[in-house]
Amino acid sequence: TAAAQPLLLPLVSDDAEAGCAGPSEADVLRSFGGDVDALAAAYKPQIDRVGSLLGCCSAEVCDRHGLGRRNCSLSDLPHTFHPGRYYSYFDGALSIAGYYADAWMLQAVSGVEPFAWGELTLSELSELYRVHQRVIWLGASLNASRGRASHAVASLLASFEQVVRGEPQAGAAAPQWRAPAGIVAGSPVASTDCKTTNCDRPGERPSDEMPLTLALFAHDFNLLFWRQLLRLHWVVDSWQLDAASTGSFLSFELRYDASTSVAPDPDGGWRVVGFFTAATVLQQRRRTPLVPPHPPPGRATVLDVPYSQFRDLVLAAVDPRCVLQPLRDTTARLRDRAPPPSSPLDSTPAVLAAAVVGFACSLCGVLMVRVSRPYLQMP
Repeated sequence: TAAAQPLLLPLVSDDAEAGCAGPSEADVLRSFGGDVDALAAAYKPQIDRVGSLLGCCSAEVCDRHGLGRRNCSLSDLPHTFHPGRYYSYFDGALSIAGYYADAWMLQAVSGVEPFAWGELTLSELSELYRVHQRVIWLGASLNASRGRASHAVASLLASFEQVVRGEPQAGAAAPQWRAPAGIVAGSPVASTDCKTTNCDRPGERPSDEMPLTLALFAHDFNLLFWRQLLRLHWVVDSWQLDAASTGSFLSFELRYDASTSVAPDPDGGWRVVGFFTAATVLQQRRRTPLVPPHPPPGRATVLDVPYSQFRDLVLAAVDPRCVLQPLRDTTARLRDRAPPPSSPLDSTPAVLAAAVVGFACSLCGVLMVRVSRPYLQMP
C-alpha cells in the first residue's frame, strides 16, 4: 500500500553529522593555500561584472562591512569565515558574486526571459557561473565531505551489499533490495530491441517484486561531497571540469556478469560503474528532449571497478563518526568482515542501479530517497 511503501523517505539531512565536526577555518584555508584575497582576485573580473549589474555598493552596505560610510565596489567587501555555512564558508565578494551568478543561471536554464535583466549573454553568464562553482568547491573539502556525505555514501554501499550478499543490511537506503534469483519470464514487452526497451533479454523481464532503482534528491554541492569521497572527476559539454551543474546527476550501477564469476575471482562477477550526466545550457534552456532523434545529454564515465574495490573505497572514505545508527554498526561490520561476494545470478549480464540526483538550488530540503521498480538493462 502507499502507506506501507511511501515514494519519498528521508535519508539524512545535511546537518546530521552524528558528532562529526565540520571543517575548521584552517581546514578550509588549506584547501587553496590560505590566501582568501588572492582567491577572490583570481575572479575579480567576474566579481566586478556582478557588482556593476547590481550597482554595488551603497554607502550603507560599505559601512556595514566596516569600510566606512562611503561608496565602494563589490570587490572591496571583506571576507568573513562562517563555519556552519558549508554552501558558502566566506561572506564577502566571492560569495555574493557566486550567489547571483547561480541565480541568473537558474533563470537561464529555466527559460526565463530575460535572465539577468537582459544584461548578459549565455557565454558571459557561463563565465560568471565559474564563481559559483568555486564557492561550492570551497565547501567540499575532504573534512566537509566526510561530515556531510558519509552517511549517504555508506547507505548506498549497504544497499548494494544486500544484493551482492543476499543478506539484510541495517540502515540500507533501499531495504527492500535482495539478491535476484535470476531472470524470470514475464509478460512480453512491446519491443525486443533492448537499446530502447527496459529488458535484459527479448520477451523477458525480471520479477516485479524487486525494486532496482534508488534516487537520492539532493543539492548541487552534495554531488561534490560524493566526488570528493569517491575520488571522481568529470567534464561534459557546456560545463567546466568537475562542475556540479544545473540539472546534473551522478549514477552508480551494480552490474553482474556470470562469465567473469569464476574461481579464484574475488569479485564474484560484480562491478560498479558510475556516470555523471548533465544536459547543456541550451538543452535545458530550450527544454530539448534528451532522447532520440535529439542529441543525448553529456555523459562522463567516472568509475568502473570491481565491486570489492568499490566497497573498499567507500569504507576507507567514510568517517564512522558521521554515520548514524544502525548504519554505523553495519559499516563497522563490513570493515571487519568484507568477504568475497557471492554469485546469485547464473544467467546473462544484469544491472542494478542507484542514482544520486543533485538539483542546483540555493536551499533545498533534506536529502530524500525514492525507491521505484523499473529494471535497467546493461548498455
